[in-house]
Amino acid sequence: MQLPKDICWHFIGSLQSNKSKLFTAIPNVYVLETLSTTKLADLLQRNLAGTDRVLRVYLQVNTSGEDSKSGVDPLTETSDASAPLAALALHVRDKCPNLKIAGLMTIGSWEASHAPGENPDFLSLKANRVLLAKILGIHPEELELSMGMSADFVEAIKEGSSGVRVGTRIFGARPKKQ
Repeated sequence: MQLPKDICWHFIGSLQSNKSKLFTAIPNVYVLETLSTTKLADLLQRNLAGTDRVLRVYLQVNTSGEDSKSGVDPLTETSDASAPLAALALHVRDKCPNLKIAGLMTIGSWEASHAPGENPDFLSLKANRVLLAKILGIHPEELELSMGMSADFVEAIKEGSSGVRVGTRIFGARPKKQ
């Protein structure tokens, strides 16, 4: 089977830095949804340098504060350009011309996605979009939001998510590890 030449691949998940060269060699790779370090940003940039390709990236924010989750800490009202999320965004903008910040993404806590009421992880990501846009000098709507999974995608969409991960809804639950 041959896939269309204009397909745009979205990579969702953690990309190991030692796989960055292989990743950037994939034709039509369009989006990386989990960028959380300048090290990976620099590797991606080095691999794309000299090409006309631009990779859209979503900066991962650990809105739940869980140690088991990747991502940079969220901004607060008192955060400045030295805060990890702001520093990463400024680094990508200023030092990585082949990367474009498409937005922010989070994988919130299981508890928040299964509790009634507003999801604090979604509210945090929305607030971070506003704070980061101010630091970058852009309009908040220029940053997309990727949040929500099968259990909470309806609320995620209501809160402004432009991307949700609904694999369980489509493919069913993963088998338990033995």
